Amino acid sequence: MKNSPIFVIVIAFLAVIGLYQLPKSIVDNKDKSIENKKQASQETAKDSHNQMTNWSDKTQKEYELLIKKYNQAPKKEIIIDSLIVFFKTNMKFDSAAYYQEKITIEKENIENWQKTGDAFYEAFKYAVSIDEKKAEKLAEKTQNYYQKIIEKNPNDLDRKANLAMTYIFDKNPMKPVLTLRENLEKNENHEPTLLNLGMLAIRSGQLDKAIVRFEKIIQLNPMNFEAKIYLADVLIKQNKKTEAKKILKEISEIKDEKMQNWKQAAEEYLKTL
Repeated sequence: MKNSPIFVIVIAFLAVIGLYQLPKSIVDNKDKSIENKKQASQETAKDSHNQMTNWSDKTQKEYELLIKKYNQAPKKEIIIDSLIVFFKTNMKFDSAAYYQEKITIEKENIENWQKTGDAFYEAFKYAVSIDEKKAEKLAEKTQNYYQKIIEKNPNDLDRKANLAMTYIFDKNPMKPVLTLRENLEKNENHEPTLLNLGMLAIRSGQLDKAIVRFEKIIQLNPMNFEAKIYLADVLIKQNKKTEAKKILKEISEIKDEKMQNWKQAAEEYLKTL
């Protein structure tokens, strides 16, 4: 499974917000793909919640201090949030989910199920393109919590849209799509559902269908830059680089401070064209 340049760029800038499970690279990205897989194998060979091989001494010391505080704290919840933030900041999303789950085990409720399910889903998204075995385990964890939430609230379309993507390893290849279609029956304009259907269309090589999905999202919400970057990705696959560059240039000119990560992602992607 190869990484798209978009995946690499957005992982770097956004610490995983949704660009995952893309199929073939748009440009030759073999060196980055090999490096990612090498790093993943190094990480999984160790205890999942220990030091990453590329942590700096400063980061390692910060980790050791937090763990010491956590182990010594009479009430773990006092320090556990800081530990979760630390792991997310350092892109150890599986470790963040591991500690988030500890909170849920102590206090089972729908709010904690949601936080833990979201944490495992974030870890799943990061792992899916570089370590399938780990991703499968994280998918199971995500499913466990999301299914509990959906049983209580069948109208939680956001969680169901995420849940659908964890079924990419299911024996039934249509399960992700069928799950997402159930969402559309309730809300035909649900953006996360449309986005995921677009990504699955890319994965199956149905680029025209993917374009329809992404263009609909942009029509509904012109500020959905994730859909715009995906649309640019598909247009490049169709050798429509001029149209793609126009979209990426538009994103690169964003002034809104809250959207600067998208701006940087678009700028970096433009450099690859």
